[in-house]
Amino acid sequence: MKILIVTDVYYPKIDGVVVSILNLTKTLTKKKHTFCIIAPEYDKKVRKIRNKKIREHRLKGVSFPTYKEFKIAIPNYRKVNKIITNFEPDVIHIQTPGTLGLLGMVIAKRKKIPVVNTYHTSIPDILVYASPIKMLKLDKLLENSNLYVPKKIPKLSVPKKFKEKIQEIIPKLKVNSSEFTRNAVWNLTNRFYDKSDMIITPTSKIKDELLKYGSKSEVKVVSNGIELDIFTKKRRYSSCKKFLYVGRVGFEKRVDVIIDAFKIVNKKYPETRLTVVGDGPAIESLKENNKNVKFTGYIKRKDLPLIYRKHDVFLTASEMETQGLVLIEAMACGLPVIGVDALAVPEVIKDGYNGFLCRPKDSEQIAKRMVQLIKNPDLAKEYGKNARKEAEKHDLNKTAEVMEGVYKDCLSK
Repeated sequence: MKILIVTDVYYPKIDGVVVSILNLTKTLTKKKHTFCIIAPEYDKKVRKIRNKKIREHRLKGVSFPTYKEFKIAIPNYRKVNKIITNFEPDVIHIQTPGTLGLLGMVIAKRKKIPVVNTYHTSIPDILVYASPIKMLKLDKLLENSNLYVPKKIPKLSVPKKFKEKIQEIIPKLKVNSSEFTRNAVWNLTNRFYDKSDMIITPTSKIKDELLKYGSKSEVKVVSNGIELDIFTKKRRYSSCKKFLYVGRVGFEKRVDVIIDAFKIVNKKYPETRLTVVGDGPAIESLKENNKNVKFTGYIKRKDLPLIYRKHDVFLTASEMETQGLVLIEAMACGLPVIGVDALAVPEVIKDGYNGFLCRPKDSEQIAKRMVQLIKNPDLAKEYGKNARKEAEKHDLNKTAEVMEGVYKDCLSK
């Protein structure tokens, strides 16, 4: 088959979406399938993926205001239409609902090409952190809002009269502003995703969310999958004092909650260590007054397995994971995991089996669970073994085979 992937994020940027694309294409090209990828241009010097069965086309873009690492591709209808016409794909797989994803959908429908759409990110949640309200520092004026306000926000000049007017209007609103925004975003989201022949989501929890908010397309659960052969299990569990976070350091990932938990633990156990692997817009504010935390920045993916195995416990406080590939990678390396009971995390972390689930934003409860593992290394070892078993369910070879079946189903219909 000839499969065209349209994505608004791609290599050299690394996140869950990009890793899943790289893994899928790498695996399915071994089965003689051919891919064409349309993505934003980040740097002209970046080398293309070395695979004769994968073609790459880049479109120029501009940086996203609140996340400079993102690129918003400038939609060039003529160019994208020509790429699709020349490639003649059997199926178009849209990975993101950005400018390229929208353009890809329009052209696919006009050419009557089957469309598979993956719902990778909880869009209503991510928009909270990229909203004009947060950028203008007006979030405190919204009633019933649970938005996280980062410690360091760029100063923006907001007219005094505008602020006063907002202060007059907000108290008069009788609706929950957060829920109103969420419903509005879901309506727009469904307009896009319901044009798909098939929606793919990595967990059943996200499938339930899509159906709950009115999705009408067929939804299928397919894990993104990991390369189990690379993420091998650690051998020694002599101590439980090295804690780890891996991922994008964005405000929505709530790394601040993890650091606060670590501070509590570190006071009682000074020999404990916390390593934060990754980069992002929140990193500078998190580095302030956190000298005991090691920030590595971005590292090469080939070095990740060793880093996982050098640590004892993996931590996350993110409340918006649709699956969490780094969680599964850590589990594959035999690390017990501590996360929060939100969105799809409970499908990966089984409380009392391969780790612990804590209340969202509750640094004290996370700290208690960290201490529990420090005091009981045997429990950490047991959870680590169970974590590996759970991770084996997400073998990339199996998930890629399922995706191959999805493409064939869409083509036959």
